[in-house]
Order: sequence, then structure tokens, then C-alpha cells
Amino acid sequence: MYRWWVDRDGDPLPAEEWPAGSRPAGPLGQQLVGTTCLPNLVPGVRPVPTVEMIVAAFHQTRWATARVVTQPEGNTTLVNLETFYRVQWSREGFEPGEVDTVDPARMYGYRVQIRPRLVSYRYHFGDGDSFGPTDSPGGTYPHGQVVHTYREAGRFASFVQVRFGAQFRVNGGPWIEVPDQVTVRQPATTITVKQARSVLVNQ
Repeated sequence: MYRWWVDRDGDPLPAEEWPAGSRPAGPLGQQLVGTTCLPNLVPGVRPVPTVEMIVAAFHQTRWATARVVTQPEGNTTLVNLETFYRVQWSREGFEPGEVDTVDPARMYGYRVQIRPRLVSYRYHFGDGDSFGPTDSPGGTYPHGQVVHTYREAGRFASFVQVRFGAQFRVNGGPWIEVPDQVTVRQPATTITVKQARSVLVNQ
């Protein structure tokens, strides 16, 4: 922050008439007062969105839903069979890489955009085992990186936890990292695990 010394009529005083110890330091010959991390408290300055406001908007982002689906298809598998997991995002909400625009009325009229980014997934298989953190969205045979084998039959509630970070920008400016992250537990998918039995058949 900088300031000028002025007379009673509001006209700038020449530097030689400034109080003792004052000297020009700014780009236009102002006196340096100091720095502030509270720009909205500076008199006469238009309020700008604060980091706290942007972090709050980040936490209020309407995230897309990430469900786990499996191969074999139909979320049904067999005991001792390798089962491949992958993440399937919903069409609603914002997934990593998509851009959410905050209501300008909440940001003093500025256009603030938030772009979620993936930090990690953690897969929970419902039988006590988990995998992660990882940045892999999984996949199908034979290249899928998220694989689990159930050792007993049953029905298991499997889900993924997604850890989001984000970037933001104001009025189309450069993207800046949001100084916070959040972990969101996603809805569970029921995995049915069946026991295969061998049967002798006369031909």
C-alpha cells in the first residue's frame, strides 16, 4: 500500500514538505506504507474475492458421482476369480477437469471459475480390503490396474473415495491452485460373489 501526503485542500505536497522520515518509494513517488493480506479493508478499493471465499466455494462444488463397476459385467463375480474395477462418473456434477463457474453475486461481481482435479482414488472392496491411494481410474481385462479377488461368497458393498484438489481463476486470468483438498466418499455398489461348484456329467 502506498500513500501521498496532501494539504488541507487535498492537493499533493511536494516530497520536500513531507513529515520528517517520510520519503518517496512508490512507482509514482508515493510513500510506502506496508503490505496487506486483507485488500478488502483498504479504503476506496473495490472488494475482491478472498482466498477464504474461494476455498468455501470449492467445498460447495457439486461433485460428479463416481461409482465402481466391475468385470465380469453386472457386478457379479466368483470366489477366487480376479475381478477388475473401474470408476464410472455420472453426467451430473463436476468431475476432474471440468469447470464450475461460481455465482458472481457471491464473488463481488467477479467471474470465478473452479476446475476440480483428481488427487487420488482409494478403492474399498467391501470385504475389509482396499487399494490406494492411486491415480488410476481402473479398467478392464487385461490392462486394468485395480484388481481384487474375493475369497468367500456373499454380497459386498464396494465404493471408492475420491480426493479432490482444484484450481481457480478470476475473470479469465491464469489458473491458480486452491490451497485445500477434500475427500468425498462415493455411493456404494453391491458386488455379488458366487461360489462355483464342479458337477460331473455323463456324456
